[in-house]
Amino acid sequence: MAQPPRLLAPLRLGLAACRWLRTPATPGTRLDLRGIFPPLTTPFTAQAEVDYSRLEENLHRYATAPFRGFVVQGSSGEYAYLTPQERLAVVSRVRQAVPRDKLLLAGSGCESTQGTIAMTVGMAEAGADAALVVTPCYYRGAMTSAALIHHYSQVADASPIPVVLYSVPANTGLELPLEATLTLSQHPNIVGLKDSGGDVSGGAGAMSEPSHPGEPSPPRAPARLSPAGSRPPARGEGEPRGPSPRRWARGSPG
Repeated sequence: MAQPPRLLAPLRLGLAACRWLRTPATPGTRLDLRGIFPPLTTPFTAQAEVDYSRLEENLHRYATAPFRGFVVQGSSGEYAYLTPQERLAVVSRVRQAVPRDKLLLAGSGCESTQGTIAMTVGMAEAGADAALVVTPCYYRGAMTSAALIHHYSQVADASPIPVVLYSVPANTGLELPLEATLTLSQHPNIVGLKDSGGDVSGGAGAMSEPSHPGEPSPPRAPARLSPAGSRPPARGEGEPRGPSPRRWARGSPG
């Protein structure tokens, strides 16, 4: 079985673990994901529109902490309730509001491969440094290792920025198989895995093996990683746009 990349030091990525990191093979491109990347929420107005002013207020508060960067349009950002145009606009606003040395990992996953490629290209144009691609899940019964390897490989081949795999089984009902993860780790434009499953022990042993005989093994990843740390309170949290007792659909009375 193919072994994962050699740079395997565990790191914290928001509240999850990025299981490996490396420099992608794209000429002139370097991406160091070590550090803390808090997930950004998307504030909404009382009319269920994106509240960009509060988003910028939150970013000014985050600027006081030594974060390596931010995760934009992940689960905490409620990307599933945003239009494609809003998803891109949020990333663009965040890029304009934070210093260039802060990395932006932007969620670009869609259900189709072509849709994900188009969104990933758009995220790159909006200023994202890497694309966070969640597993497609609507037809999860058909999401075999082979299907997921094909999907992610096509996205990574077409992406102008590095790709980070994103597994969040609590929301998708689908866990990225270890076999697929190990195979995809060999792709030169796939640089990490954000595992939000709560238990990162599944692939820790396999990912800690040396890449070549006779080489020392890197440190083993812990069975669990604790939260990356507290973050400043953000305005607009706790106001979901999607189905809830207060707002069953976008634009409905609160």
